[in-house]
Amino acid sequence: MDGTAPLTREQVEQFTAGVLVDDFSIDRAMILPGASMTSLGLDSLDLVEIAQIVQDKCRVRLEVGDVSLESSLGEVVDLIVRKSAERGPDAIQTSTRR
Repeated sequence: MDGTAPLTREQVEQFTAGVLVDDFSIDRAMILPGASMTSLGLDSLDLVEIAQIVQDKCRVRLEVGDVSLESSLGEVVDLIVRKSAERGPDAIQTSTRR
């Protein structure tokens, strides 16, 4: 990631999987595009924490209502990719640990 292009879907998929595994102890086998936030065992407070991590590491702001417990992981990835393209060049910071 050289910071000259918006984040790719692959970058965001890897980043979100890392966050879910490392920060929320979710089994990697459960991390599928169609998995809902609820099916991953997440609650509304977890969504707030994920939004903060995304903002800190990806410099993409997720607004209240952008993601719900019914949102699929694929929808969340698509949203981050789209918002990354809207905000312009930048790069994910490599560590997912806060």
